Amino acid sequence: MYTTDFYPQYLFLLTGLTLATIWDFKYFRIPNQLVITLLIAGVCWQSYQSGWFGFAIAISGACLGFLVFIPLYILGGMGAGDVKLVAAAGSFMTGYQALAAAFLSLAIGTLIGLGIFLVKGGFPAFFKRYFLMFKTTLMTLELVYIPPAESEVANEKYPCAIAIAFGFSYVMFHEPLKHYGLAFL
Repeated sequence: MYTTDFYPQYLFLLTGLTLATIWDFKYFRIPNQLVITLLIAGVCWQSYQSGWFGFAIAISGACLGFLVFIPLYILGGMGAGDVKLVAAAGSFMTGYQALAAAFLSLAIGTLIGLGIFLVKGGFPAFFKRYFLMFKTTLMTLELVYIPPAESEVANEKYPCAIAIAFGFSYVMFHEPLKHYGLAFL
């Protein structure tokens, strides 16, 4: 039997994700205080619910979310705040849920990025730059990277917290959505 129990930890997480999104849109940063608060709350809630096992669940969710996003930070594709936010949000979920939410967030973020690229007309400069890199690599037999110019759309920042909020919210509410025939994954 399906139950429509209210989970207060999800309300707390949803509030935190909303605040992170607003902050990210305004300042292109996510405050560490917010992320730390979410992480501590997730670990405490899981520990309260299931003792040491809950603690392990929270840590596994945080670590798996972190591991999905850290390569993109290392490559310069997103900020550290986004990685920390995913880890904090992951602490509210099981490892499997955090992994699903992180990958869904990446997919949503990719679609948002492509949309921004399309609307702002960034594809011609992008293809020209990558064609030049490819041609130079073939001629010199050395891998060459040409960073985007200051004026290129590819050089602009965009707030990733919105994609993280949507990805984690969908996973949070997946069971209720599935119950009403609205879940797509």
